[in-house]
Amino acid sequence: MKRFGNISTSSSGFPPLVSCRSRDVLATELLVCEILSRVPVKSIMSCKCVCKSWQSIICKSPYFIDLHFSRSKSRTSLGNGGDVSLLIEWVRYAWEGPRLLSAEIQLSEGGGGATVQGEIPVPQCPEGHTVIVGILNGLFCLADNEADCVCVFNPSTRKSTPWIKSAIKQQHEDESEEIQVIDEDGDHVIHEVTYHNFGYAFGYDPATEEHKVVAFWQKKTKTWHGTRFDAVCEVLTICGREDKTNNSSSCRRFREVSVPPKVDAQELSKPLYASGSIYWLYNDLLLKKEPFVLQFNVGTEGFRMFSVPNFIVGEILYPCHGHLIEVDGHLAVVGKKKVDMECQKNNNTSMKMCILHVNHDQDRRMQNANTVTCMSRVACSTSTDYYWIEEAFLMPPPSDWTPILPDAILSIPGTDWFIIKSFEKGDFGFYFYNWRTKYFSSTKTEIVGMASLFQDTTQLSSSFFVLRTYSESLLPVV
Repeated sequence: MKRFGNISTSSSGFPPLVSCRSRDVLATELLVCEILSRVPVKSIMSCKCVCKSWQSIICKSPYFIDLHFSRSKSRTSLGNGGDVSLLIEWVRYAWEGPRLLSAEIQLSEGGGGATVQGEIPVPQCPEGHTVIVGILNGLFCLADNEADCVCVFNPSTRKSTPWIKSAIKQQHEDESEEIQVIDEDGDHVIHEVTYHNFGYAFGYDPATEEHKVVAFWQKKTKTWHGTRFDAVCEVLTICGREDKTNNSSSCRRFREVSVPPKVDAQELSKPLYASGSIYWLYNDLLLKKEPFVLQFNVGTEGFRMFSVPNFIVGEILYPCHGHLIEVDGHLAVVGKKKVDMECQKNNNTSMKMCILHVNHDQDRRMQNANTVTCMSRVACSTSTDYYWIEEAFLMPPPSDWTPILPDAILSIPGTDWFIIKSFEKGDFGFYFYNWRTKYFSSTKTEIVGMASLFQDTTQLSSSFFVLRTYSESLLPVV
């Protein structure tokens, strides 16, 4: 049986045989679902005040919440922005938590604009400094590195999980502890063990509709033989919906996952989620190892490594500083191209973008490889189950800021548009770029209403603004 608000229906989607009056009520709720599922999230929240029936549908009906989420993604895929918003992190001082603002993105064939909607109040952990780990499906994953705990928050509904402390830190509260073990000779010896966190990542399993938080830890073990470092991965699963016992804590569970022996957690880039997997670029600053991409499949909770072909590594300045972005549901590596001094004078934004294609879509993509622009190249792995395609990345250099850096580029989910921003202090403007049509907006987009939020204009000139994109949703958290 399925439920539409307070009314049950059969698994086929049709109402059961009930009285005419009950059928009338069900038909009314289905009609309300059909109408409200096409309304943006911001307007939906106001609709809760219309009546108790609407409030129940909006807040408690899994059918309506899933239908609304599905349709909001389809609106975005049409390229009009849909329920996609811009998150602005205002960071004035390193020791202060960020101030979060939301802005509505308007997209058009010639680029678009953005207008500030308001400030987002974020749950603060009383023990330390809150940071944003990742944003998926309208949910923010927050972390407190000092308290070693995480929280999942929906800014649209203002609902959040409690702060959840790492199971590893629950078991090892002390910063450094001594444990007694039996060595290979059968003797009882003391080992000093320390766990240090090297960051979190946020992922989603479409098959089970579960969100997961991945934490990398470095386990340092001191013995009389010397010191050994091991990478440890901890996965926290958050179901999102309470079980039949209404016990929300049972919807959260921890699990340790083995890490490939070649992986050193402190050498990994910032994570990126795309189509059911989390990716990291191996950042070997000393260039002792060939760069590779590490994949974590959120569903199977297994790791895999992808080699990076020479045509990517050989033509990017400092490969370990490459940036990961999502392009059309795939992982892409973006880097600054190596150019000679003469070209550098004419174009200081020469970029390179290579897209990873894996498994299920291989045949279709390889068949279409000949239709890719003449500036594209294809490189296959020896096992032929994944390959990279280089896409042309053509942008005129902006004249009003310093050369573009790879990590200044972020994608707008469900569209072909990128936002390209400045890292200058006090500058919250950006450009629009369409990677498929190679269109670059000729003028910088300013966020309307931003300056009016600051009473002291000196705050703008001394602050950094970090931009992120996210899709609003009504998805629950427990």
